[in-house]
Amino acid sequence: MQSFIPFISNIGKPGRVLTDFLGRFENMNEDWKKICKEINIKLVDLPHINKSSHKNYTEYYDNNARKKVARLYSKDIKLFGYKFEKS
Repeated sequence: MQSFIPFISNIGKPGRVLTDFLGRFENMNEDWKKICKEINIKLVDLPHINKSSHKNYTEYYDNNARKKVARLYSKDIKLFGYKFEKS
């Protein structure tokens, strides 16, 4: 059983995304505003619950981990235009 499932597996078929809009966690507030406007509902602020303090995500990966993430999530990385920042 594979425990790491690319996000694209949950939102589409091979080569085809089946949603009209995908909000990004890193743009959550801006994307939430777009959603509210699109579906014509009153904008309410999203609460920030369970906030934590941590280092930049790049500091948690060594070269082997970067390669594994790049391999396991290659479709997501390509679809969303992500790039691994250097720490």
